[in-house]
Parts: sequence; C-alpha cells; structure tokens
Amino acid sequence: MTEEEQLEQSRRRILALRSDLYRYFVGKNEIIDLMTIAAIAQEPLLLVG
Repeated sequence: MTEEEQLEQSRRRILALRSDLYRYFVGKNEIIDLMTIAAIAQEPLLLVG
C-alpha cells in the first residue's frame, strides 16, 4: 500500500468516525471537530461549560 493510499484510508476512517459522532451527539459539530483535531494531533483539549 502506497503512502497516498494509507493517507486516503486514514482520512476515510476519520470522516466515518466524525460522521458517527455527529449522529450520536446532535448539534455538537464544533465540539466534535475540535475533539477530532486534538486527538489526531495528540494534544489535550479542555472543554469548559
């Protein structure tokens, strides 16, 4: 598998996860996007509210 194929496969998996989370947590798209970015970057995310 080439690097491009691996990247495309990873992208599809991330989008599928995000889509599932959108359905489960309706109306929380911005938080889901931030959590996804933080997880990919392996950085902490503080949610207050």
